[in-house]
Amino acid sequence: MKKNVVGHMMAAKEPVKAKLRRWDLIPRLLCLLLALLIWLLIVNLNDKNDKVSNEGSSATVETQA
Repeated sequence: MKKNVVGHMMAAKEPVKAKLRRWDLIPRLLCLLLALLIWLLIVNLNDKNDKVSNEGSSATVETQA
């Protein structure tokens, strides 16, 4: 490690490739994609169940009235 003018230690400069490896972009993007797919599946499953229950309840209300 080098010292600056004041005498403090300076960290060595990292190359750009080392920074990209340190950030782990590919695993993070894959994890984000997987989370997005799981979220979309769950939202669509709940959405289908709500539509079926709403259609059934509206039909029973009309027959009672």
